[in-house]
Amino acid sequence: MADDRMRRIGRELLVSSFMGSTIGADENWLLERMARSLEEYVASAGEVLFREGDAADYVYLMPEGRARMSRGGHSDWIYEGRWVIGTVDVQVGRPRARTATIEQDARLFRYPGDMWNDVMEDSFEITVTALTGSAGGTAALYTRMAPEPAFPAPTDKPVLYDTSTLVGRALLLSEVPLLRGAGVQALTDLAETTVSQPLAEAEYLFKPRSRHGRVHVVVRGEVEVFRDEPRATGRFGPGDVVGGALCLGTDDAWGARGVRESEVLSFSVEEWFNQMEEHPEMARAAMTALAIEREHLMERLADKLEEMVFR
Repeated sequence: MADDRMRRIGRELLVSSFMGSTIGADENWLLERMARSLEEYVASAGEVLFREGDAADYVYLMPEGRARMSRGGHSDWIYEGRWVIGTVDVQVGRPRARTATIEQDARLFRYPGDMWNDVMEDSFEITVTALTGSAGGTAALYTRMAPEPAFPAPTDKPVLYDTSTLVGRALLLSEVPLLRGAGVQALTDLAETTVSQPLAEAEYLFKPRSRHGRVHVVVRGEVEVFRDEPRATGRFGPGDVVGGALCLGTDDAWGARGVRESEVLSFSVEEWFNQMEEHPEMARAAMTALAIEREHLMERLADKLEEMVFR
């Protein structure tokens, strides 16, 4: 009995170490549930956890070790240290995109993929931490790509909706990748809080080191983000979120200004999170979009080398 109790406490501490301080005292039940569902998995060097194309049934918690993620036609990723492996496939709901091979004997813990997604809905604090962590990781990759452009080329497709109306604003938001998949009510409620802002050529939308706390969507024209040390830029057109993952404010070294006369529609990050808390599908949409973008950047970085090591 004592051994079982110590094992349970050990697993709760393990889960807590991966989740950080996001699980509050009033959510100990969630910590206990996650700990109960963990399956210990001892892997030997050279063992394959899963293969490209397999069903994404689990996420793997690796407290310490080295894992190689390989994919046909692409360079390898290597995870060293403490990592959660396989989350993107689970979040996106797709088969495994890479084969995971353990390169050092390791003691891992695996957690059912469907329950991993449930945790995000059961604890909004964990959702927010996961979102900001994913955005921060993506923003770091933007900087790591410098001076090569990290952002997709801006779209020149005009916005066809009348954004002076609530319906038009909601329709525009429905096509933004970070919001795509959110329900009509959530999008309408968010659209009601939006503010339209004209922007002249070379006018700042926000300056570096400013804490604006808003998400900006281009309605017309073109907006540029920029930073120094290292120098990097990116441009955004109609329907784009200015700065992509930067919108969550995890890297304030960037500024933004109009390339030409433009218009943007914005809403506060705080209001976005309020809507996420009420409408979990909105959080899932953001998590999926950020995961896909981050994965794309990792592919681009790794493909320039024989392998890319992440620590």
